[in-house]
Amino acid sequence: MSNRRRVRPSPSAHRMKVLADAAGLGFQPDHEPSLWLRETISDLRASIMAAAFRLCPHLRPGMVVVTALWAPGRMVCTACLPMLAVAGDEDRTCDRCGDIVEAGQIHPGMTSLDPSGSLLVLLGLCPTCSRREVAA
Repeated sequence: MSNRRRVRPSPSAHRMKVLADAAGLGFQPDHEPSLWLRETISDLRASIMAAAFRLCPHLRPGMVVVTALWAPGRMVCTACLPMLAVAGDEDRTCDRCGDIVEAGQIHPGMTSLDPSGSLLVLLGLCPTCSRREVAA
């Protein structure tokens, strides 16, 4: 019997933290969502339960699934994220208030429909709505 201590592997980082770090975004695991975001996520969950969406053909059990508030009818794997991209005014439209802002003014965000972070939801907020959603 060895008297060497076994090193336990550290718990893996939350999927959202890993993605937030990769995208240069902040990660707030105890964020209390606003009423607007709770209702929006509830509506999205209901549409998913009603099977009102198109799945990426690459998705397999256990993979991270991504959707966006601006494209709630599509669910893609992380490799197919460009399929959720929009351009022009649609790319500059706030998902909360619907205002079209100057280029570069939409604050990207991400939340999850489940605690494991395996179903991610992307969103973009104008500066005003971003301050409302995430009080600094």
